[in-house]
Amino acid sequence: MKLHTIYILALVLLLPLSFGCDNDNSSNAQDTDGMEPPGAEAPMSMTKAEGTVDSVGEGCTGIDGLETGDGIDVEIVVTGMGAGNATVTNTSTGDEATCDMGFIQQEKNNLPANILCMPIKSSNISGLPVNDVLEIGVSFSTDLNQLTVINATTMDCVNITMTSLDAG
Repeated sequence: MKLHTIYILALVLLLPLSFGCDNDNSSNAQDTDGMEPPGAEAPMSMTKAEGTVDSVGEGCTGIDGLETGDGIDVEIVVTGMGAGNATVTNTSTGDEATCDMGFIQQEKNNLPANILCMPIKSSNISGLPVNDVLEIGVSFSTDLNQLTVINATTMDCVNITMTSLDAG
């Protein structure tokens, strides 16, 4: 009888502890402070890349005003969830094209991988005129880190080999 009472008492004490756990012994408690769980990180807020225009190739036909060997700065700024602005600057000539209200596709915790802006709001790069659609893609591979700038209205594009990348 005494042993039976000890088992019942142990069961009564352990039962309340099990209410906060599910089958994998993790807590069911809800996060009430509005913070993301540990390990979840916010996406990058700004990406700036510098590079040079490659010779036409890889399916790209070229963009007037972005010539082979020109220095290029590309800046993508996240302005909201999945939205951002972009600026393409030809540092060799000083010309630039800008757009806002872009749609950013990115994988979690990675720098913006692709932005599509429409329309281009200001530009003195002849191949990226105002009101056309600007697309910028960032790709990484083992042998080449490359940006692609595309006039998505005409499908003209240039590849840019990155010499530096700052994402923060």
